[in-house]
Amino acid sequence: MENVRPGSLVRFRDYIAIQSYLIDACILRDYLAEFVVNVVWNSPPELDKPRITTMSGLITKVLRTIPKENQLAQKIEAATKTDGWLEKLSHYRDLVVHTAPLTSARSCLYAVIEHITFPDDQLLPYLRLPLPTNPREIRAQRASKEHFADFKKQFDAFVEAIAEASTSIDGLDYLWEVHEQMADLSFAIAEASPIKGTIRTLTAADIIGEVRFTQD
Repeated sequence: MENVRPGSLVRFRDYIAIQSYLIDACILRDYLAEFVVNVVWNSPPELDKPRITTMSGLITKVLRTIPKENQLAQKIEAATKTDGWLEKLSHYRDLVVHTAPLTSARSCLYAVIEHITFPDDQLLPYLRLPLPTNPREIRAQRASKEHFADFKKQFDAFVEAIAEASTSIDGLDYLWEVHEQMADLSFAIAEASPIKGTIRTLTAADIIGEVRFTQD
């Protein structure tokens, strides 16, 4: 880890990891949606074309056909409505990929070292990687082209947003929360699935070529 003072403006690989996680989480979101439509809910024949492969397709073309009392449908609807956790995840992914890509940050990202104080006055440092709390509003400003004439000003506004503690959340805490919610949704889908999960077993027939062991 780089040497970081409280409130320093630094470059962090961790932000790139956050961007990668958001991208992968949304890919998983769409895989889960495709599985729900085609396996769990067994998509009606009239929906065979076009094939539903995204969560947005599930919401706009399939969810309204599912009975309201369906518990999985209720969970997905709650997650994807305005301010739902999946809806917010999508805004964060779009924000850091399209509006203000973290890979273009250069040296313009904040990482803050704060401390937890124990009863004996010992300090435990911990790292905060702030993200703005209003990804939807930032994306809307970008889409309207009302505030910024170039990318640099747009990204500067993103940096300003994460620099203010009152308008930011910790990126690591947020990813932990999303990971838990994604796991909960996955378990709900697994429970509703007519196809039960199995543990894959690898045998010699699955191995192609020579197996070699190396020691560092």
